[in-house]
Amino acid sequence: MATDQAAQVTNALRESFFYAAQVRRPAPLPNPSEVAWEALRSAIRAQGISTIGLAKVSSLAIDNCMAPSDLTLDWTSKAAAQMDTPKRTAFAIQLRKLDNLLGTPDLATMLYAEPISALPDLRKHGKIEPPADIIAAVDDITATHRRAKSTCNEARAAVRKIWTAAAKDMTDVKINTLDELLDSANKLHLDNRTYRIAARLVADLHSMREAA
Repeated sequence: MATDQAAQVTNALRESFFYAAQVRRPAPLPNPSEVAWEALRSAIRAQGISTIGLAKVSSLAIDNCMAPSDLTLDWTSKAAAQMDTPKRTAFAIQLRKLDNLLGTPDLATMLYAEPISALPDLRKHGKIEPPADIIAAVDDITATHRRAKSTCNEARAAVRKIWTAAAKDMTDVKINTLDELLDSANKLHLDNRTYRIAARLVADLHSMREAA
């Protein structure tokens, strides 16, 4: 009987020490940048403005321990330089939305002082450069079919035009290959000449695969 009582006392003491330790353990401190972004999100909604897409900026900023008031053009430019074209385009759209909030007094006090959406232009002659492997795939097609140099250049130019349009109009679609890019052409607003070149590239690509 004495043994049972001793065991009960021991268990009771263990529970007491356990709960005491839990009480003494300090609560984790909130992330200041995360708190600041949540406050901004609530304030934006209070103005009747949608916050859809805000996470494309806030999540990256929080990862870098930056509150909305800490953002700078230098930081957004460096962050954008690490992104692929569709992600960069979506990022820039959200930055412009944040810049527009600078005109709302109740929100401006929670934001940075100077606009941050003027990202450096990475385009060449108005076209956004596709990934090198997509251009390489175009060159492989034209070389296999022994196209003239002018036709090769024409194909490259058309692919750049399609890529630029896709980057602007299809920001929610990830394009990794030439097949995916050419497939998107029919969903974009392009000139008839570009449509024809895209169709020819698709046909050439299929014939290459059939011959393999």
